Amino acid sequence: MNTAGTATPHDGSEHHRIHQTAPQPLAFGGWLWLLGCGIWLGPFRLLFNLFGLYQPLFSNGHFSDILHAGSAGFIGLIVAEMVLNLLMLAISVYLIYLFMRKSRLLPKWFFILATIAATFILGDTLITSLMFPQLEVWTSDIIKSLLNSAIALCIWVPYLYRSERAKNTFVC
Repeated sequence: MNTAGTATPHDGSEHHRIHQTAPQPLAFGGWLWLLGCGIWLGPFRLLFNLFGLYQPLFSNGHFSDILHAGSAGFIGLIVAEMVLNLLMLAISVYLIYLFMRKSRLLPKWFFILATIAATFILGDTLITSLMFPQLEVWTSDIIKSLLNSAIALCIWVPYLYRSERAKNTFVC
């Protein structure tokens, strides 16, 4: 009894304690299979693209030519591209880890990667077009990459944050 003379629901014993357990994640299903395929293929696709982009620069000696004859702005652009590409590669590998652990951090890091990718592609293309107005920089590959980034930002990110399946899968 409490001071008001009514019975209290808790009698002090351990048997009345409610034990809360961590929610168990759902199995992968639905659209998460498609997202998972994209997450697993991401680092390999990025490595393939980077190899195709940078391999000719290093094998033909063009990179050393750029370092010796290029302007500081152009060299800075190349170095920034390499650093950002390596950062995106590291995050994409980390996404695989988060996906397999069904980590609640996956939506956040997916958003970060999608934002970096979209900003990087758009910014790099705009800077290159300003530095080299004679070059055609808005190629079909650039437009395709921007579309892929837009799909990640406009479809997959909201799906990860709003879908009940995603909320109940990425809980660890």
